[in-house]
Amino acid sequence: MLDVGYTVLTLVLALAATLLVRGLERR
Repeated sequence: MLDVGYTVLTLVLALAATLLVRGLERR
């Protein structure tokens, strides 16, 4: 179960990082 949690957490962090980078590039 912990493996699934870490996988989801990694995906969420990756998505957040992507959105952050795109937001910074728009400036």
